[in-house]
Amino acid sequence: MKTRLPILLLLLSSLFVAFSAGEVAAANSNPTQYISLDTFYPLVPTNPDGSLPLYYSFTNESDTFHGYIGQFRAFIPPGTILMDLNIIETGKQKAVARHMFPPIGSPTDPLPPGYSYGNYFTLDELIKNDCWVIENSQDSLYITNDAFSPPLETNKAGWLYVKVGGGEYSQIYDTHFTVRVNAAIYNEWWNTYIKDQAGWNKYVEGVMTYSDPTAAASVLQVTPSNQSVSKNAGSTTFSVSNTGTGTMPWTAAVTTGGSWLSITSGASGSNVGTINCSFTNNNSTSARTGTIRVTATGATGSPVDVTVTQEPMCSATIDQNLLLHIPYLSYVIPNAGTLMFSADLVCGINQTLFACKLTNLGIINNPLFSCAASTLSSNFEIHIPDLLLPDGTTHLSVYLDFDYTLSTDYTYFVLTGYGPVSK
Repeated sequence: MKTRLPILLLLLSSLFVAFSAGEVAAANSNPTQYISLDTFYPLVPTNPDGSLPLYYSFTNESDTFHGYIGQFRAFIPPGTILMDLNIIETGKQKAVARHMFPPIGSPTDPLPPGYSYGNYFTLDELIKNDCWVIENSQDSLYITNDAFSPPLETNKAGWLYVKVGGGEYSQIYDTHFTVRVNAAIYNEWWNTYIKDQAGWNKYVEGVMTYSDPTAAASVLQVTPSNQSVSKNAGSTTFSVSNTGTGTMPWTAAVTTGGSWLSITSGASGSNVGTINCSFTNNNSTSARTGTIRVTATGATGSPVDVTVTQEPMCSATIDQNLLLHIPYLSYVIPNAGTLMFSADLVCGINQTLFACKLTNLGIINNPLFSCAASTLSSNFEIHIPDLLLPDGTTHLSVYLDFDYTLSTDYTYFVLTGYGPVSK
């Protein structure tokens, strides 16, 4: 008997080529670069009688960006008592800013739940979260305006990062950054760590944040970075610790996945603690990931984002119209790897056979789940370990074999075996 190459094999081969090309393309990435305002801050000059003034102000002298520069940063020094940063431009831009760490978001991102645009933000707000601003009526993006009493402590000194975008092309825009410092505190810091251009480059310019090496330094650590959980409702935990010195108060909050993920206890603590969280059933055939952000203001490594990844409902389903849906179907290609698909088939009685015609086969890239998938063997037998019937309670283990006789214009599988599955 003469046999032809199955239609299914041709389809699998073409999908494998597309899968391989996509994996290579996804590996490319470009890190974000930030241009620094005022790469060297001055020593506060003394009065004619040799004394220091109580306060001293300096600015970035209105740096002007020609063309379009999307990222910049300004250093906020110890001893600051007043500071503000705004951008003058007419392109109707937006901005997102963060203190101590580059912002995770983009100025063009939809705002996360609970967030809103602001005319300006305080430094504490900019430490805790990404903060978004929009252009006001004076053609200005006002990022921050803040005052400190007592003067800004060393562990809150550091870089303020800004991303700008989303508006029309701006040939020129100006940054206005003004700082007023307590001269004695500022000069003590400057004389201890900076002293000259070389010191600035060593202690400030070349690092993401500045921290006083003589002070007690807290280091935030949260483990594990991800908890993989089952599709059924349950709970899981994360451990928080201070691997440095000093006292480290911290807080935890769900930032994504709040509709199904919640913190039941351990939303705050000091130094060491446990975050207990619960999750609901995942009745979807897609895996889902929720994020918990742990923040310890002033600590190295803060904030930390950890995730809960919940597996999908992996059961195949068949409805009253005999439409069969297989959410996860794995196929091993010799010497190449495993491909994962979703499949749809239309079933019916063909003479004495229960036959299913393949109507859709879609590749799934990088599936995140741990439950058992249906399998397609090298001889084209489909094994469905868990098929949920239309009554919503009965589960069967099912075997379907590729049928060469029926598969002339379409790909057909026929039922060859089944049995109950306990749930």
